[in-house]
Amino acid sequence: MQSKDAILALVERLGLRPPFLLAIDGRCAAGKTTLAGELEKLWDCNVVHMDDFYLPFAKRTPERMAQPGGHMDLARLRDEVLLPLRAERSVSYLPYECHGDRYLSPRELDGGKPTVVEGAYSCHPHLSGLYHARVFLDISPEIQLSRLRNRDPAAVETFLTLWVPREETYFQVCEVRERCDLCVRTEEERGDVMLITKAKPEQFQTVRAFYHSLIDGITGLPFGAGWIKDVYPAPDYLRDSIRDGNLFIATEGEAIIGAMVLNHQSNDGYKQFHWPTEAEDHEVTVIHALGVHPSYGGRGYAKQMVQFAIDHARRHRQKVIRLDVLKGNLPAERLYAGMGFQYLHTLPMFYEDTGWTDYELFEYRL
Repeated sequence: MQSKDAILALVERLGLRPPFLLAIDGRCAAGKTTLAGELEKLWDCNVVHMDDFYLPFAKRTPERMAQPGGHMDLARLRDEVLLPLRAERSVSYLPYECHGDRYLSPRELDGGKPTVVEGAYSCHPHLSGLYHARVFLDISPEIQLSRLRNRDPAAVETFLTLWVPREETYFQVCEVRERCDLCVRTEEERGDVMLITKAKPEQFQTVRAFYHSLIDGITGLPFGAGWIKDVYPAPDYLRDSIRDGNLFIATEGEAIIGAMVLNHQSNDGYKQFHWPTEAEDHEVTVIHALGVHPSYGGRGYAKQMVQFAIDHARRHRQKVIRLDVLKGNLPAERLYAGMGFQYLHTLPMFYEDTGWTDYELFEYRL
């Protein structure tokens, strides 16, 4: 059973009706943020991220840090968010941004809606009794490691030596898993043979060869992207995207089976359209040149790449994801619509490979 389906069954079994409070705790890389995003779309609910409640550095005393969850501002979460929501009152709180050691703009939560609190330490004993339901997402160490490498290879060592041991101590001392209403093991819900990582400069020719092979594979198919070798995506575009850390490759073993670019740049035509979500350029992730080689089709890899883009945008606190699809490319239209992207408009735009052609604009609000 999928995690979302299991939660829906739990909510039904407990007889919960909005508004209610549900916590999703569990091991890192188990899919807590992704699952909360799915529930947000399904329920139109509030989502609170535990990352917003790290304890400011000035308050991190040795005694405090020695406690399980001592680096989290659990009292602020309890007093400013959970207790008012439990009383069905709307609230406003300031997310704490750890890297900048600062508070961000206020977030508003509707006291009449369900609320999902996601992240490790959400089921800490200081908070657990305030929820109507508690869920634990489990994952094997092997799959956890593969996903951490997938997410951010440079941060794997920090996770393995600091964050994972800290979380495991919390799980054991506070008996978190044992006290939850539902435990779900998630590794079978996503394909873990495929890894997604940032391409390295020395992989430029391999990436270029992948796109050539991809274009050969889709040329002549009823539904295509209209790409032309070394025109789109152009070699300089690939090289610059790799240099800027924006080109991601999907691999199975040693083979590149998919690729995409995630950045803040868009076609000039985007400026002609009034997008429903107001956002500055740096708050918008744009998906470019996403493709999976047809020999690997039918395995859900394209969906995994889109989900990676969504998770990546959420981690970087983006407001929205946008993209365009060549009109008539039905597989791409179905892919994005099925992942929750909203079709907005068809607009003629110019690209080097297709000239002036109609493109369909899609948006995913985060």
